[in-house]
Amino acid sequence: MKYWYGDLIKEKLGKDEKCCICITTNGFVKSNGEAVMGRGIAKSIADQRPKIKKKLGELLKTIGNQVHILGVVNNTIIIMFPVKPVSMEILAPDDFNYIVNHMKNKFQYDEIVPGWACKADIDIIKKSIKELTDVTKKFGIPVYLPKPGCGAGELQWSDVQKEIEEYCHENIIICDFKGV
Repeated sequence: MKYWYGDLIKEKLGKDEKCCICITTNGFVKSNGEAVMGRGIAKSIADQRPKIKKKLGELLKTIGNQVHILGVVNNTIIIMFPVKPVSMEILAPDDFNYIVNHMKNKFQYDEIVPGWACKADIDIIKKSIKELTDVTKKFGIPVYLPKPGCGAGELQWSDVQKEIEEYCHENIIICDFKGV
């Protein structure tokens, strides 16, 4: 696996280098049609390009929670990379383990938890890395992927790395994202 450390949005978005930037996402769409992009790289790009929330929301409604090209800025292809579900229902005590720590006390049994309040799901990440590989192998350009599920998704990189490394083709570059 190749690694890079930096602020993807400031250092790569729309610059001279032809590349892809993956935006880790959840599948939740608000009532106004916008996707929730409140932390990490998603927040950084949404702060710079507020209309992207609506575009992501539209794609989530039409194609679902899967890897897809979100847009292009100059030489940069922006790709949505799901790491969290659309939502989950709390049916058993163990279900609280799938809610991010700072939100656990906000929900009760039989409630629906929006995807942004869920922890990242390794099965979603594995599905996404396989889809990303299929989509980007033909591009032949660097594909920058923040450590999926390891920020606001509260997973440990060592656990995620074991699950995805076999699917990371030579152009996928894992990033320690230092942004918002």
